[in-house]
Amino acid sequence: EADWEDAPDMPEAFKQALRDAFDGIIIYAGCYAADKAQAMFDANLADMIGFGRLFIANPDLPSRLQHNYPLAAHNPEALFGGAEHGLTDYPTASPVSLTKKRGKNTWSSLKVSDRVSIIRRVTRSHPESLFRPQKITARQ
Repeated sequence: EADWEDAPDMPEAFKQALRDAFDGIIIYAGCYAADKAQAMFDANLADMIGFGRLFIANPDLPSRLQHNYPLAAHNPEALFGGAEHGLTDYPTASPVSLTKKRGKNTWSSLKVSDRVSIIRRVTRSHPESLFRPQKITARQ
């Protein structure tokens, strides 16, 4: 679907006609939020929803949606080009308890290898915090 701010929604009749004509997996993307995505699943019009800009601004999007945490707004001026600003410096909703490394105590100040180590440690000790998508099966 179109993803600019004043874009019209794709008509539901078209989405239903697509579902009726196509028996494969249907993925929608374009300005979806949790409620709009859930409505698509509830109406059996979509099998998957892609979250682009929302994921950039919310690197922990699955957790935010699962726990109904507020969503951060993305910086549209940092989407294309430039350096890492706007792509790697968005904070997570719930701060991770970190040990001081290199004199800093923020997630964005850590090396990728340190982040991976922390994620592994947290998910081993708190497996219920993992986002577990439902298994998708082909339609009959």
